[in-house]
Amino acid sequence: GNVSFYCGEPVSVAATFPGPQSFLQLPWPSVPPSAGFTVGFQFRTWNRAGLLLSFGLPGSGGVVWLYLSEARLRLQVYKPGRAELELSAEAAVSQCPWTNRKGVLPTLTPLSPSPYPANSSLE
Repeated sequence: GNVSFYCGEPVSVAATFPGPQSFLQLPWPSVPPSAGFTVGFQFRTWNRAGLLLSFGLPGSGGVVWLYLSEARLRLQVYKPGRAELELSAEAAVSQCPWTNRKGVLPTLTPLSPSPYPANSSLE
C-alpha cells in the first residue's frame, strides 16, 4: 500500500509496494533546513528494470531515479534544459541486501562530467 508520514525523530518503517501505483511519500521542506537532513534506505526489488525509487524534483520539473544496473547502484537526475547527471556506486552490490554497515554506504561517483557543482542545489 501507500505510506505517508512526518516525524521529528528517526524512524524505521518497513513498506511493501504491491504494484507500480504504490508510493512512499516523504515530507519535503518548503525551505531547505540549514543543518541539512539525511534519509537512509534499504531496498530489495523484483523490478526487472532494477528501479528502486523515483521522484520528481519540487518546482523544477526534474526527475530522480535510483536503480540497480550491472550489479551497481545508480542514481540519475534529469532536469529540462540541463545535461543529465548520472552517478554510480564504486563497488558492486551482491544479491544479498546491502546494508549500512558501520555507517558506511556505497560511494557514488559521476559516470559523466557533472553539470552540477558539488555545492549546488538541485532545486
